[in-house]
Amino acid sequence: MPLVRSPTRIFAVTEAVYYEARSEGPDGQRAVAQVVLNRVRHPEYPATICGVVYEGSERDTGCQFSFTCDGSRFRRIERFAWADARRVAEDALNGYVHAPIGYATHYHTDDVRPSWSGSLTRVGAFGEHIFYRWPGRAGEPAAFVRG
Repeated sequence: MPLVRSPTRIFAVTEAVYYEARSEGPDGQRAVAQVVLNRVRHPEYPATICGVVYEGSERDTGCQFSFTCDGSRFRRIERFAWADARRVAEDALNGYVHAPIGYATHYHTDDVRPSWSGSLTRVGAFGEHIFYRWPGRAGEPAAFVRG
């Protein structure tokens, strides 16, 4: 079921896609958008898109999406890449599900190895990003109760 669209929600998902995956192909961008929406539906995360995307952004470290606390948002935007990210965000909010990553709620680039990566189930990779879901029941469809 699609989430209710609003300019604020579209902007938040667009930012996540743009700053986290603009150098990736369409599948990598769709995967990032899907992670945002998966988190909104999972009880371990905030219940809103903005809550998910900007969680921890008030801190210098510990933000959920690095672009929200590393200064990336203050750089000049590439107009065409932003338009691509917005299309991906709108598709996701209109109900498009990027099935290849399923119920992934985490990802990182292949040049880092976060401490949490070993405790999660690897789902797959797109470009330079590796995607994970919670193991066991927490990563199964029944756990994604909001939406």
